[in-house]
Amino acid sequence: MFDQITVFEGGTIHHGPNNKRVYVMKLPEDNVPRFLDKIEILAGANAYEKIFVKTPQSLADLLLQREYECEARVPGFYRNGEDCCFMSRFLIPVRREVSDAVIIDDVLQTARGCVPAPAPKLPDDMKIRRTVPGDAQAMAEVYKQVFASYPFPIHNPEYLRETMADNIIYHGIWQNDKLVALASAELDRAERNSEMTDFAVLPEQRGQKLGSILLASLEADLHNNEDIKTLYTIARAASHGMNCTFARMGYNYGGRLINNTQIAGKIESMNIWHKEAVL
Repeated sequence: MFDQITVFEGGTIHHGPNNKRVYVMKLPEDNVPRFLDKIEILAGANAYEKIFVKTPQSLADLLLQREYECEARVPGFYRNGEDCCFMSRFLIPVRREVSDAVIIDDVLQTARGCVPAPAPKLPDDMKIRRTVPGDAQAMAEVYKQVFASYPFPIHNPEYLRETMADNIIYHGIWQNDKLVALASAELDRAERNSEMTDFAVLPEQRGQKLGSILLASLEADLHNNEDIKTLYTIARAASHGMNCTFARMGYNYGGRLINNTQIAGKIESMNIWHKEAVL
């Protein structure tokens, strides 16, 4: 059973027992205080531990007054050029406690020391392209091998086909007709931003910087085919590979979301990285 994405009181939220939180993906256009009242009631009724909100900078003070704090920021996130604040309210003290602080601090220090560099050349025995609906079964198998659990049902081929038809672009790398790596760009065309996400490389293919190659391929696709001005990611804070990938590709660190997302059976902290798309 996955947490659900639903329209709620004019906004869009993702919530459920797996992440033990409410993630406000989009605030309603009006009556935000009433919306937040309803969200807090929902969180209390379900014994959730955290509320996580993506909000325009202009509404940040309203959330600060309600015991939220800004954990991360992405400049120029919205179509009008306004920054986005990733704001959180911790509903129980233990959700703030970071058990792997030494590890994730070391990962961030390492990533910040990475020198920006272009993506390497794809190995000669591999090919890369945008996926099509007929690839969905193979895509789901890769995600099953890489992630024992995930916030969204990427193990389900039908879900992948549905998102492909809507707002998500996937790129894959094949070796001898076997899919070995995947990543996606989740588009918010109205606000002209894209989350670069769902990176998965089969264990036997790691160490070849396939993540960087996928990221560069997705960026080129967006540059050529979409009107996107801001790119960002929410990366596992304990992953040296992914944080270094984004740092090397010119992304800037925007902050850390403490104990935010359930991946592979446990709640993990996540780092925000962002950059302005080349138009």
